[in-house]
Amino acid sequence: MKRKPSKPLQLFSKKNSKRNKPGLLLIILFLSLTVYGESQTSPDDSSLTLKHRFQLTDKDWLIDSLMEGNTSQLTFQVRLYRENAGLLPDKNICRKNYTVTAKRDLFSACYVIIDSDGKRMYLNEEKFLDDFLYSETSISPLCDLTEDFSSYYVLKKAILVKKVYNVPFSIFQFIDFDNRKSTDWMRESL
Repeated sequence: MKRKPSKPLQLFSKKNSKRNKPGLLLIILFLSLTVYGESQTSPDDSSLTLKHRFQLTDKDWLIDSLMEGNTSQLTFQVRLYRENAGLLPDKNICRKNYTVTAKRDLFSACYVIIDSDGKRMYLNEEKFLDDFLYSETSISPLCDLTEDFSSYYVLKKAILVKKVYNVPFSIFQFIDFDNRKSTDWMRESL
């Protein structure tokens, strides 16, 4: 018994695919414009200002590393969450990393802090440590924060690296265990 060759479905024939191309292009164009429009708009310019101080008990640990000519880095990680009722996990609204770099200028004997605001120089060691270990970060999530704050909370963490390795030697950061100190994640209600 010979079987007849199967015919392709009429939905995928060449005739129908030529007819559906303009409609498919219009749908893709419409979807791309709506996604682009949603990512560029923000309902309010509501921002949230967070303050964090890294408590360093052994300040000589950091100062000795800077005196040797190393570059130190302090990273503040901030995550904003909204609590969900029930079994669903909490919704992550936004994340932000704020990085501050410090070094000692050997020629002028000044401490230098470099961050998103620019470069600042300090002669006084105590004033330098106060400014380097303190962060004031403002985050602007793409949501309206004017509603009830009781369902929002912030997780914060700080990581201090006393010696930042350059690219070919960055593999040493996994071996040098005394190079980094960090805090645990701290939860703060709004």
